[in-house]
Amino acid sequence: MVITNQEQHQTLLIDIGNTNAKGVWFHKSAQQKFQPVQDLESAIDSAQCIYYCSVSTTHPLLKKLDTQRANQIITQPESKGVLCGYAEFQNLGVDRWVAVLGAHRKYQTNILVIDCGTATTIDYVTASGLHEGGWILPGITTMRESLLQNTDRIFDEVIQPEAEFGKNTPNALRNGCAMATVGAIHQAIQHIPDGSKIIFTGGDGALMQSLCQFESDLMMDLVFEGLSLFVQNDA
Repeated sequence: MVITNQEQHQTLLIDIGNTNAKGVWFHKSAQQKFQPVQDLESAIDSAQCIYYCSVSTTHPLLKKLDTQRANQIITQPESKGVLCGYAEFQNLGVDRWVAVLGAHRKYQTNILVIDCGTATTIDYVTASGLHEGGWILPGITTMRESLLQNTDRIFDEVIQPEAEFGKNTPNALRNGCAMATVGAIHQAIQHIPDGSKIIFTGGDGALMQSLCQFESDLMMDLVFEGLSLFVQNDA
């Protein structure tokens, strides 16, 4: 059996978040350049090259990645044509930073990146690559769980949030959390130039995109797009 160069060199990209870790095989020249990984631990063992970012300092995978001499991507004052808007750049979460890098490289215009996960983060970057900062608010699940934990008479059930007033407690809770986030997003749009590109990503990205009434793109691989910018030419 003949093994191709692409099969010989497997580049693994890993995003370690506040809650979950996920990875993809990256093939620069393939039509499907990000191929999901099911078993991250075994993928780390077999990968020839690894690039990762992590907002966690305690995730079990970090020790394994350290022994494999993986390439850790961290927030920098400037990288890939983007200037960080934080005076103390190291305080900007690397997941936000890498997502912004990926979005800027892809669109090359004014962009608002909305990452909907454990937290919802909103970041604005100009066409020239100036990161103007952003907002952080609880993700819709985090917001809902906080209310459930800190109140006695609110209860919940599994339902899909809608842009409607709830006529029972579960609907009122889930719709309220979702609409609070929609309101923040609409407010953020008031702060940026008309015609800016709006990009959703993250686990709740598709849901929030569906609840917002404006033109936008959904890029579930946005962090991996950013990580892939650091992969060397031999990938």
